[in-house]
Amino acid sequence: MSGADEIEVNGHSYRLAKLDAMTQFHITRRLGGVLAAIRSGSESGDVLAILMQAIGELPDADCEYVISRCLSGCTRRQEGDAGWASVYRHNQLMFADIAMPDMLRLTWATLQSNLSDFFTGLRSGSLPAGS
Repeated sequence: MSGADEIEVNGHSYRLAKLDAMTQFHITRRLGGVLAAIRSGSESGDVLAILMQAIGELPDADCEYVISRCLSGCTRRQEGDAGWASVYRHNQLMFADIAMPDMLRLTWATLQSNLSDFFTGLRSGSLPAGS
């Protein structure tokens, strides 16, 4: 991810977290079974059912690790040009209006932004070259 990726979710602008390499590694390690399920589901045509089963089998601690690491660096634009505020701090969401679907969209977007080069390399059979 070059610079800060921005997305809009439910009428609010967010900057996605830039995850360091070690955090990316630990997230990928925890999501290994989920990623395998996505691949399996895409081959069988039943992605959603297989994905939901794989996520359901993850320990709570792993789910919370992934979500908290993805959201801890995300920021939200404040109204009236008041700057950007953290989305997640001290193990809690900082905005009461962030519902579960919004939380998961931000998490997924952060994963895509930070890990897409790695998974592109795996699909092609080689790891991505260094920059």
